[in-house]
Amino acid sequence: MIRPPVRWWALGVAAAPALAVGWLVFVADGWTVNRLVIAVWTHLGALGIDFTPAQVDGALNTVMLAPISFLAALWLPAVRWWVWGLAGAAASVAIEGVQYFTARDANGYDVATNSLGALVGAAVGGIVNAAVAWRSRLVERPVGVLGQEPGGDHRDREHGPEQPEQHRATGGGDHPRHD
Repeated sequence: MIRPPVRWWALGVAAAPALAVGWLVFVADGWTVNRLVIAVWTHLGALGIDFTPAQVDGALNTVMLAPISFLAALWLPAVRWWVWGLAGAAASVAIEGVQYFTARDANGYDVATNSLGALVGAAVGGIVNAAVAWRSRLVERPVGVLGQEPGGDHRDREHGPEQPEQHRATGGGDHPRHD
């Protein structure tokens, strides 16, 4: 089996959301994160979307790790998608562990929503990898005339491959000879 190539561009693209998550987790204080949640909640309310700030916080926690696990799955397609999902869940536990020992709020709800987002992102990355692999198999397969396998004799298609060539030529069996 040919191993899929490492896609270095995905690692580069993953740096931006990773830096944003790193800033939110390790630099920003709880007040800054709460203001971000309230700002998003306010903008959603202006659009007529009726969510509570707690629901917005849950949605933001869900999408926080999704792009990173998605891009990680694209970066190393040989690694199964669920491994990236579990890595995202482990990262969520680590993040909440760091927040527990700092002045930030740490809770299981954040672990659950972060883990869900990481699993969804990784699963979508796995689907994209499978689609790319499937398409590359279609493109790389040689195709002959009218979609037939190349190199075969396709003139006598009504006779099955199980019939010997002499049997076809003599017109024996249940099939009439076509001249």
